[in-house]
Amino acid sequence: TDIIDATKERVIYPQLLVNQKVKDKNVVLNDKDILDTIESIRKELDGNGQILVRASGTEPLVRVMIEGEDLKYITKKANEMANMISEKLK
Repeated sequence: TDIIDATKERVIYPQLLVNQKVKDKNVVLNDKDILDTIESIRKELDGNGQILVRASGTEPLVRVMIEGEDLKYITKKANEMANMISEKLK
């Protein structure tokens, strides 16, 4: 069992959220290319940030959230991910 040390210093990274309109959220979140790209970005972040791609519960959107050390990098990757989602649904 992992125990979180509440006294340990935490690093706060910049965070970016991009919303991508979609017709079918389930198609997007089950697409192998999209899942592979998410995993690739996760590996690139190498524990110094995170990526979360999820369907909105209330709107026809997929939300792409990336945290990381470099704001330019996470902005680029979040926009690439949103564009990829958009292209998959054409």
